[in-house]
Amino acid sequence: MFATKDNLSKKQYSGIIEAKNHQIVSPGGELLSEVNFKLNPGEVLFLKGANGTGKTTFMRQLHKMLQSKNSTGSSLSISESLDYSFMPQNINLEFFVPLTLGDVARLNPKCKGQQARKALMSDLNLYAMWDQASGGERQRALLSQVFDVESSFYMLDEPFNHLDSESINDVGSWICDQAQAHRRSFLITTHMVPKVFMEKGLKTKSILLERVG
Repeated sequence: MFATKDNLSKKQYSGIIEAKNHQIVSPGGELLSEVNFKLNPGEVLFLKGANGTGKTTFMRQLHKMLQSKNSTGSSLSISESLDYSFMPQNINLEFFVPLTLGDVARLNPKCKGQQARKALMSDLNLYAMWDQASGGERQRALLSQVFDVESSFYMLDEPFNHLDSESINDVGSWICDQAQAHRRSFLITTHMVPKVFMEKGLKTKSILLERVG
């Protein structure tokens, strides 16, 4: 559930990620969908689709660098020594974690995303226990942790879930700034692209996953 940063050593590739006829397969072996895209430095790619099309499954496979049960010709090329941050989807809101929201956010006064974090956490009770906080409060704490990690590539699984319009705007503005000013790349799963990206003049890419069969 927490953001992580790792170094990948994979195929030599000039971009960030390229998927060619990459089949997204469920843990049970069911073919969900197929994806094709190329992500370059400074680009934001939205992975959209209905529930069950494999958005989260693909993010988890990418995070673990697994290409299980791909058919002949499928490929996933990743830049060598890519540093990345991963924020998994905040799905299970009921389990108990003996931490406060402040513990989860990992407050760091020297972090690069301090302005964005300040906006997200302006009225957040950092001493509230995780299991007693709302979905929006938990999401804001998790996102604040992501802002604390400086990476060249961010994978965010449904980052706008549970957020109000003001928080969505804060998160979107931070992503736009990182892409435009620092050429950081983002792969984001979502059901809807917030309008802040258009307002900031950031050209984004979108892929719609459709269930096979």
